[in-house]
Amino acid sequence: MGIVSPQAESVSDIIVDRSFHQIRFLGQEGHLKSDGSRKRFGRFSLEENLSTGRFFNKSEQLQQRAFPAAVGTDESDDGSGGDGSDGIVGSSDGGSVALFLTDGPADEYDHIWAGVKEVVLIPAEGDNHVTLFRSPHPEGKEVDLLDLADVMVEQAVGYIGTPLGVAGPVLIDSQEYMIPMATEEPSVIAAVSFAGGLAARFGGISTQASDPVMLAQIFIEDMGNLGSEGVDAVLNSRDLIRERLKPILESMEKRGGGWRDLEARWIAPSRTLAVNLRIDVRDAMGANLLNSAAEEIRPLLEEITGGQVLMAILSNRSWDRTASARLSIPVSELGWNGFDGAETARRIVRAARIAREDPDRAVTHNKGIMNGISSLALATGNDTRAIEAAAHAYAGRYGPYHGLSEYWVEDDVLHGSLEMPLPFAVTGGAVGFHPVSRWSLDLLGNPDAPGLSRIAAALGLAQNLAALRALVSEGIQKGHMALHARRLAFDAGARGDNISAFATLIRSEEIRGRKEAEQRYLEWVKE
Repeated sequence: MGIVSPQAESVSDIIVDRSFHQIRFLGQEGHLKSDGSRKRFGRFSLEENLSTGRFFNKSEQLQQRAFPAAVGTDESDDGSGGDGSDGIVGSSDGGSVALFLTDGPADEYDHIWAGVKEVVLIPAEGDNHVTLFRSPHPEGKEVDLLDLADVMVEQAVGYIGTPLGVAGPVLIDSQEYMIPMATEEPSVIAAVSFAGGLAARFGGISTQASDPVMLAQIFIEDMGNLGSEGVDAVLNSRDLIRERLKPILESMEKRGGGWRDLEARWIAPSRTLAVNLRIDVRDAMGANLLNSAAEEIRPLLEEITGGQVLMAILSNRSWDRTASARLSIPVSELGWNGFDGAETARRIVRAARIAREDPDRAVTHNKGIMNGISSLALATGNDTRAIEAAAHAYAGRYGPYHGLSEYWVEDDVLHGSLEMPLPFAVTGGAVGFHPVSRWSLDLLGNPDAPGLSRIAAALGLAQNLAALRALVSEGIQKGHMALHARRLAFDAGARGDNISAFATLIRSEEIRGRKEAEQRYLEWVKE
C-alpha cells in the first residue's frame, strides 16, 4: 500500500493510492457531498469506496490547478466533470484518486467539509489505517467547549487540548490513588508511576497539610506624621476590624473557616503601611473572599490611620497554607544502570544538596517538582500560576533560592521529604466548573482542599525522586528520547499500532528530523 502525497494540510490536498479500497471521514456536524447527493450528519464516521471515484468537485479549474498530476489518469474518465455533475477523479485500474472540496455557492455549501476533522484510508486487508488529513484545530470547534471557553474567559476564539493522563497507583497515607495529570511533557506521568510503585513497597508516602489560611493585604500611604505609629493604631483596632468583617466572613465561619488574625508592618523605604488579614478559606482558593474582605475595610483603615488606601488584594505567597510529604526506601532497592543501591542513594543525596546550595541548579530541580504538581493543578482546574509563584517564593524564603526537597541516608534507608505552599482548592473558579476538573476530583475520591494539597505534595516528591534517580544514573535523556521518537512517528503520519512500530525504527535508525521521518515513513508503509 502507498500514498502518493504526504499527509495533507487540508482535505482538498489529498491524493491517495488506489490500493486502498475505502476512505473514512470523521468529524462533527456539517454536510458532505457524495455521489451526487447531499448528506447531513451530526457526529459522523462516513465511509466511501474508492472504486466509485466520485469525490465531490464541480470545478474543473480548481481540479486542474490543485492536482495536475492526478487529472487525466484514465482516458475514459479524466475527472473533468464537464457535464457539470460531480467529477469522477482517478482511474479504476490502480491509478490515483484525488479528493476535492465542493466548489459551490457559499450559502448552499457553507458547512460542507467544515465538520471533517480527520480523513483515514482503510486498506483492503489488515488494520494499518493511514491518516491523510487531521484538522489543525481537531477539537477547537465543538459547540459545548466553545461555549465553555466563552464563559470562562473574554474574547474566546477556541481552546487548546492538553494531554490528560493518569499516574499510579500511588500509595498516600495508606490509600491508593490514581492521579490525574494534564501535561504536554513526556516522561512526567511515567516517572510518578515508577516512584509511586517503588515507594508503595515500603509503606508509601506519608503527608501532612496545614489549615488553608491565606492573606489579604491592604496598603496605606499618605499617613502624614503618623508613620510607623500606624502599626500600633491598626493592631489596637483589631476587634473593630474583625467586627466590620463579620457579614462577609459569616458563611465561611459556619464551615469552620473565617477570621484567624491581623498583622501590620511599616515599609520604611516607601513609607507605606501594610495590613495583612489572615483568613481560613476552607475548600476554596479564596481570591474572591479575600479581595472582598480587603476592600470592605478600606474606609475603616483610612479612618484609623488618616491615610489613603493605595490598593487592596490577596497575596499568593501562601506560606501559611503548606503541605509536606515524606518517603523512605531501603538503599538496596535503588541500584540502577551499573550503580549499586548505596551509590545511587549517595548520588541522590548529593544532587539534592547541590540544589540547596546552587541557585542555578535549584531552579531546574524545583521545576521538576512542579512538573507533577502543576499537572495535577491543571487537571483539577486550579490556578497553576498562583501555585507555582508560591512555590518559588518559598524556595527563596531564607535568602538565596534553593531546592525544595531534601534527602538523607540513615541506617541504609534513603529518606526524602518535601514541604512547600500548596494552595489547592476543590471549589470556586474553574475548580468543579470545568468538566475535566469534576472528573479529576471524582477520580481522587473528592478530597477536601487540604487533602488535595497532600496528594499534590506526594506527587511532587515522587516526581522528584524519579527524576533524581534517573539524573544521577543513566541520565535524563534516555527516557525523554524514547517518547520523542513516538512524537516524531506521529508527526510523520503513523497512527494506532504503527506509532510504536515506527518509533522503534526511528530509534534504531537514529532518525532525528521531521522531514527525514516523513520520507522514511512513506517508504516504510510500502515495505
